[in-house]
Amino acid sequence: MSRRCFAVVLATAVALGGCGAQATPRSERSPSADDILAAMVAAYRGAHAYADRGEQLDGAGKRRTFETAFERPDRFRFEERDDGDPARAYVISSSRSGVVTRWYVRPDVVERDADLADAIGAAAGISGGTSYLIPGLLLPGVSGGDTIAMLDDGHVEGIEAIGGHPCWRISGRRHARDAVTLWIDRDRHLLRRIAIRRRVAPIDSTAPFDVVSTTTYDPVLAVSEEQLRGPELAGAAYVERDRSQHGALEPSPDGLALARALVGKPAPRFAELADRAGHVVIVDFWATWCRPCVAAVAELDDLQQRYERRGLRVIGVSSEAPAEVTRFTSDHPIAYALVRDDGDQVAAAYRVGALPMLVVIDRAGIVRHVDVGSGDFTSVEAVVVDLLSAP
Repeated sequence: MSRRCFAVVLATAVALGGCGAQATPRSERSPSADDILAAMVAAYRGAHAYADRGEQLDGAGKRRTFETAFERPDRFRFEERDDGDPARAYVISSSRSGVVTRWYVRPDVVERDADLADAIGAAAGISGGTSYLIPGLLLPGVSGGDTIAMLDDGHVEGIEAIGGHPCWRISGRRHARDAVTLWIDRDRHLLRRIAIRRRVAPIDSTAPFDVVSTTTYDPVLAVSEEQLRGPELAGAAYVERDRSQHGALEPSPDGLALARALVGKPAPRFAELADRAGHVVIVDFWATWCRPCVAAVAELDDLQQRYERRGLRVIGVSSEAPAEVTRFTSDHPIAYALVRDDGDQVAAAYRVGALPMLVVIDRAGIVRHVDVGSGDFTSVEAVVVDLLSAP
């Protein structure tokens, strides 16, 4: 039976010296995965100030760099750059005066968010998860980052140096499908690297494959005014965001299982899909009020443009009024087809229980991959490339 490691028992952090108490000598007892994860959580939740810089390499070789700065109670800054597309860089900044996001693809507009959770959620997909992982450890409840401290069968594999810092290497599983390895600084209990390996639904029963994303951090428990400085706002117009309209629909385990049961079966047909017979198709169920959906739009637009000549087609499906979609696309041009799902008939056929939901269909019209959320496009792209390469 699997053992769940949930790093919230701060008493174990005392045994590691993470809360100022004398550490238990390593010669007397080697710490368990629970001990180390608890000390990590305690280190972040007890930090008055924090800063890092790092990079993420995804399974497709895409490189992102980022910087985080934080000072309690409410000062926060996160900036990310995409080496493949500098225009897609953005900055999230939080202070007593509010939360703003500036996307450099639209330098004339600044989004004013209701709170930090809203801003971080909007960037989750584009950032490959880096926008919420560390903030979730620093600020429980703001995002889902602290879920990295919850591993099935968590175990210590040994000590390995990252950037010259000895780190505990802990491995386990998360959400059943993800194999996770954490490198946690042995002395300061800060995360220095995380690798996530995900098994992707294969094209056939003989060809499963994995995709791996690796994120490396260079963290310190100090921050400067320069690091906390918000984005340049001169000349930009503010766009107010209503938090009540921007949450993603959360999938139930049963609902997600029903949707994924479509894998390996013929895709339910609708007119726009039939028109694209012979192509690899991504069907995206989305809404303009769903912030993770909006984050996914940029990723899907990028995939459409990069793989269109090889036979990829993307279809966005929404049940919203045409005026709402038109208003959105006037500010966020989309290169792929958008379809109105009147009465949610298509969504019902695909068993959609949460947004965004992505369905990847091969050239023969068979569903090959279903995913919910916008945090991981590495597996989606890997499936698409494999399907486009198939004879």
